[in-house]
Amino acid sequence: MNPSELFDQLVQAAPAFGVVRREHMTDNGELLSHVLMGDVLRFLESHFSGKPCVGAEPPTADQVRAALQVLDRGLAEGDEDTDNAISVSFVESIEHTHFYLQLEPFLGPEIRKEIQRQKDWRP
Repeated sequence: MNPSELFDQLVQAAPAFGVVRREHMTDNGELLSHVLMGDVLRFLESHFSGKPCVGAEPPTADQVRAALQVLDRGLAEGDEDTDNAISVSFVESIEHTHFYLQLEPFLGPEIRKEIQRQKDWRP
């Protein structure tokens, strides 16, 4: 799975994310996977805050779960660019968000393994 395929699957999991992706493409003229991964985090946050992300309706709990399953698959099956975007621009950021405790129950095994790998790596 490459980054483009990952973001396509995220739109399938949470259709309102399509608004965020379109805005990203309009603003940047190309897919910048690390930048868009930051938008994924803000989009998922909107579920907990109720505030739309870039005009996209907040995802439902089922859509949050489905989106995180896509990210989990991306870590397991993605190419190097996909793995890097998820690990660096999503996983490294989630523990520092104010909504992490709300998001944590939705996380799958691959994301949890990556969180632990990063914790073990830190001095």
